[in-house]
This record gives sequence, structure tokens and C-alpha cells, in this order.
Amino acid sequence: MVFAVLLVIGVILTAQTRVEHDTLAEFRKSSPIRQADNLLNAHFGGTSQTNVVIDAGEDGGIQDPALLAKIEGLRKHVLELPEVGFTESVVDYIKRMNYAMHEQDPAYRRLPRETEEAVTDEGERVPVAGRDLIAQYLVLYEMGGGEELERIVDAGRRRANIFVNVRSYSSAVLGRVLRHVKEYVAENFAPPVRVNYSGTGAVQLELVKALVTGQIRSLLLSITVVFLCVVLIFRSFTYGLLGILPLGMTILLNFSIMVLSGIPLNVGTALIASISIGTGVDYAIHFLHRYRIEAGRGGGDHAETVHRTMRTAGRAIMLNAPGRGPGVPHPRLLQFHPDRGRRHPHARDDALRLHRLTHRHPDAHESLSADEAARSLSSAFQATPLNLINPTGYRFTVNSRR
Repeated sequence: MVFAVLLVIGVILTAQTRVEHDTLAEFRKSSPIRQADNLLNAHFGGTSQTNVVIDAGEDGGIQDPALLAKIEGLRKHVLELPEVGFTESVVDYIKRMNYAMHEQDPAYRRLPRETEEAVTDEGERVPVAGRDLIAQYLVLYEMGGGEELERIVDAGRRRANIFVNVRSYSSAVLGRVLRHVKEYVAENFAPPVRVNYSGTGAVQLELVKALVTGQIRSLLLSITVVFLCVVLIFRSFTYGLLGILPLGMTILLNFSIMVLSGIPLNVGTALIASISIGTGVDYAIHFLHRYRIEAGRGGGDHAETVHRTMRTAGRAIMLNAPGRGPGVPHPRLLQFHPDRGRRHPHARDDALRLHRLTHRHPDAHESLSADEAARSLSSAFQATPLNLINPTGYRFTVNSRR
């Protein structure tokens, strides 16, 4: 009865296991890398980037005003989330050019419509297709040296890239942002238009998905292999079930402790369950082997056989387990610190300096030196050889020369 209750409680708690991976959380809070990331997220658009790639299905399709209007709607939709601090797409460039080409009339700070009016050299107003007007804007921008366009639209004007900067590397936050994007995509984009996802956010979510499926597969495979090995060793299906029973309870206990302690399943804590199987199977086989020997000596008295087994193999297991247990640390202690042993005292200072530079010049687009800002950022981001922090969203630092 007690075993059944514990089994049910273990299954219920295990079902509530929270899966979350956060790359920056692997660094200590005192780490310059993490401090710099917190500072940049607080004052800029976000260091984690997700890319939403719109495929129009044909060359020139991105120049369709109706499709661009949907892309603009997607941008506004995703900015509703507080975690999203910055977005960039071809729409931003086209609206800016439309505004500039109409003598900075505020009424034209928008996308061209399906049909627009153009004024000829003779002063005559003639209708112009908005699609053609957009194509001319993009060609004009490229002729002016606008290499930034290569990042957001391809040469055939078939695919457009939308940058979505998020102020977190947490897979839970990134998953929420991506679900928000997919809701809008499902309602507003239809074939032949296709939407794909890439960038840090998409990679993090795929990592979490692989982590969950890999954990389930590895545990099921391990338990199955242990069951088959015990059946072959003892020539008994019953002994096989008895061999995997304590392993199953150990796994449930492991995940139950993680749930009660608020510990998520991530790359580090995923190792614990597999280690538990490797440690527990030795004890199970040792105990069953001794039980079978004692059963052959003492007849059919099951209680007496178990008692003798506990006095021999059980005592050895109880003495050995405390020595092996500390070798499998509590999940809370499994924290990988990539920056341990490495000190980068200037990373946070450089990030602060960049913040002061941008706030000292109210019109950063005109006044801030791109070279000076880039040097400030370079030291901060050199703090990690893995390039974990992506300085996307600080467009003013590279555009100030124009």
C-alpha cells in the first residue's frame, strides 16, 4: 500500500517537471559576462536574437505592398510582449525611404499602397503601382551603398528576414515569443508564402526539444536493457521486473526532488537520471543474486529469505551507498560555470561606458562615433569565446557614419 502511494505521488510530481535551458544562467551572477548582458538588456533591445524568414514563394514577392503590410503587422504583434525590445525588417527601410522621397511629409511615413500617385516633370499626376515604387526604393538604396539590405532581403526579393531581439536567453521566454509569432503567422500568412525560423531562439528551443526526447529515449532504453540483462542472467521474467523496480522508483524520486526544489531539467541536470540507473543496477543485481542463493538454502519461507539477504547483501549495500552517494551530487549543485578561472574585469565597465556614450548624445544617430562605440562593445563581447552574447539591435553604432 505504501509503495503504491509513493509510486502515484512520484508519477504525479515527475509529470510536472519543468524543462528550461538558459545559456547565460550557466554563468555566475557575479560574472562580468552576465553583468554586461543584464546591463545591455536593461538599456537596449535585447542580446538574444530570433530570425523570422518570410518566403514569398516567387522572385519579387517581397515587394508586394499587401505582404509587407502583414510583415509590419507581425512586427507590431511581437512587440506587444515585454520581453521583446527590438525588431528590424525591410519594412523599416521602405517606410523611411517613402518618407524621405516625399520631402519628409509625415503623411508618407508609411508603406506605399497598392496604387500611388507620382508627379511627372510636367507636373502631371499619374498612377504608379506600389510594387514598382518599392522596387525602385530598394534599387536606389542599394545604389547608395546600403549594404545593410543584404541582411534583411535577398537579391531576388523573394525572402525577407525579420530580426526579433529578446531580453533573455531562457528557453521558456523564447518559446513564449515564438508561440506569439506563430499565432500571427497562422492567422495572416497563407500559401504560397512560407515562414521559417532561425537564430538563437530557434536553436535554444530545438535544444530543449532534443533534451526532452533524448532523456525519455535514453531512460526507456536503459531500463529495457537492464530488464533484458537481468532476465538473461537469472533466467526469470519475475527477476527482471524486480531488477528494474528500484531503478524506476529512483528515477521518479530524482525528478520529484527536482520539481519540489524548483530545479528545471536542463543540460546539466539531465545527467542525474542516467547516473542513477548506472549506480542502482549494481545494487539490484547484487541483492537479487544473494536472494536467490539464500532462497536455495532456506526453503520456501520468503520472509526469512529476505531477512537473511538483508543481513548479508543488504548490509553491504547500506555500507557502500553512503560512500558512492556523494559522488552523485544534488541537481542544485550541478552548475557549470564556463567563466570559472577566467576574469574579465573590464567587460562590465565597457558596457557601462557604451551606455554613457549613447546617453551623452541625445541624437545618437548623428553624434556617436561608430568606431568608438564598436571598441567599447568589442571588449565586453570578447569576455566569452563562445560568442554567447549577440550585439544585434545597436544599429546606430554602425549607421552613424551616414
